[in-house]
Amino acid sequence: MDRLVILYGGKIRAEGTCDELLTSGDKTIVETDALNPAEVEALDRFLRENAGHVVRRISKPRQRLEDLFLDIVERARTERVETSGAQAGGPTAAFLRGDGPAADGDELIDRLVKGEPEPAPTEPAPPAREEPAKGPDEGVIGDLLSAKPQAPAPERAAPQAPRAPAAKREDVDLSVIDSLTADDDRRPEPPAEPRR
Repeated sequence: MDRLVILYGGKIRAEGTCDELLTSGDKTIVETDALNPAEVEALDRFLRENAGHVVRRISKPRQRLEDLFLDIVERARTERVETSGAQAGGPTAAFLRGDGPAADGDELIDRLVKGEPEPAPTEPAPPAREEPAKGPDEGVIGDLLSAKPQAPAPERAAPQAPRAPAAKREDVDLSVIDSLTADDDRRPEPPAEPRR
């Protein structure tokens, strides 16, 4: 994407490259190795005395959450941590790589509007591995058979919640129900006063 245009109210409010639009021109970021408090104070004093600027904010850099997860997985792999079969580093899914027929934007929109079905994948999916059927767990069956039957708990009648008194027939506005259930072509006209 080379250039962006932001419209609001039918008028162009901003345009330019993504970097141009997202760059804040009234601030500067200085990135250094970690500073101790004395160095931060000296830097602030230098900027005030020599440039008339103040340090507005000092913070530690943050990494993306995805990078943190990948770093943790990579460290665990180098330590050869045992997993339950989950692995990283496999092939990237085809839809993420962009493999397959790349359609022009207009072609894609036309195909979606016409409702044409997606083309079938050229490679058949690999057959699923069949695991041998396991027999019954004799230990569990033995435990169930040797257990003494327990007497069923006596059933208790659930207390009934008090019922709200039904609305009086003359307080019900039936025109609301009629307007919701009537067909569009024979929908009743709303009455001047509610029907009772």
